[in-house]
Amino acid sequence: MGNEFRAPDLKLQPRGDGVPVLTIADEPDVRALEADLARTRALLHEADHRAKNTLQVVTSLVLLQARRIGSTAAQRVLYAIAERISALSTVHRLLAEGEAGSFDVSAFLRETTHEMRGGSDRIEVALDLADTTIAAAKAPSLALLVHEVLADAFARDFPEERGGRIGVSASTEAGAVRIMVADDGSAPAEEHGDGFGPMLVDLLGKQLRAEVRREETAPGTRVTITLPPESAARR
Repeated sequence: MGNEFRAPDLKLQPRGDGVPVLTIADEPDVRALEADLARTRALLHEADHRAKNTLQVVTSLVLLQARRIGSTAAQRVLYAIAERISALSTVHRLLAEGEAGSFDVSAFLRETTHEMRGGSDRIEVALDLADTTIAAAKAPSLALLVHEVLADAFARDFPEERGGRIGVSASTEAGAVRIMVADDGSAPAEEHGDGFGPMLVDLLGKQLRAEVRREETAPGTRVTITLPPESAARR
């Protein structure tokens, strides 16, 4: 068959000092494999780029519909949905820009915290982000999980006299990826949530086989997400 893979021929050839070295006699096959790999990576990046564009259109449609609805409660739900879809759009953009097969967790955390903080000067954001990546297949679920945790932190009540502080860190320890989000605020006096956010965090944590630990730190809350080593990107 014309497309059948043929293993390259390996030969032992002597060097000038008489020591034999292993060489690949059939180099064109190796170059063909490298070309196929490059094409596959290009196709993956193109697919992520198109997914990002599609999700941006969906986000715009949801926001347009939200502005036309008179119900405040319905608007709140649609805005939350739009934010989640936007988070997924960011995932696919980073996948399209990054190394095939891996997702830059630190870059996602940096961009998401910047967007959520907006132009507010009442909330200080402290980032401690080591070079942290996971397998691309885990990216959408982790992004939604982290988005929910960050959204909850930014929605906390902070005293007028001092503002608030949110710390976000990411690291890899013994192959396990650890993400921590800590705030020094208190639960909002008026809760608008319908319980969907916490339920989503629980479902996504189980899907990722991650440990999600929430601690009350008085004042504030600390959430630690630990992903098992199999979530790490293969290099």
